[in-house]
Amino acid sequence: MFDLDLVASYKVQYSFANFIHYSFPADFDLAKSEPPLEYDPLYYEYSTSQKNPEKNRRQGIPVGTIDNMIEALLKYDNHGNPQVLSLGEFTRLFTPTVNTTFATMVSLFIRFHPSTSPVLWRILLAQAHIYQSIITSSRPEELNITLFEEEKRRKYFDWRQSNEKEISDDVVLRQPFKAVKNYFNMVKTEYIEQMSV
Repeated sequence: MFDLDLVASYKVQYSFANFIHYSFPADFDLAKSEPPLEYDPLYYEYSTSQKNPEKNRRQGIPVGTIDNMIEALLKYDNHGNPQVLSLGEFTRLFTPTVNTTFATMVSLFIRFHPSTSPVLWRILLAQAHIYQSIITSSRPEELNITLFEEEKRRKYFDWRQSNEKEISDDVVLRQPFKAVKNYFNMVKTEYIEQMSV
């Protein structure tokens, strides 16, 4: 086991990786984050006959399923050391049909749209913030999450098409970002407390 306290930047990178790992299972937390969304999922699969998919369809992935997907991307050498599959190995194993291990992930993105999957949209925004934080971290020893505060940066996340312009900027460019910021404030505090024990 490696002691993360030996090198501060390793601990921060590990923390970012953990935030990514636990972002898909955070669907309920992100749905509750202010401003909250109605979210009471009954099933995973998408159906055109589905009523209110934005609140009735599960938009996250349980941590056990995430772990199974990660495990499926590994192979082991003769000494039991894990190695990540190459793209060719992955393609041979998982196409043309999707392995059941990845079926949950695939089903999330069938007919994905932020208006019908607003919780998943919050998850993806949270991940975008984390990846941006990894890229722009000027002090790799500090756990700082870069938030897209300025409207001009948020415009790249404006998903409205020409027939959706009646949807307000508040719904598209403010509420989801506010929810993600509130979520990070909550989890960062909890995470720092856990890491300092």
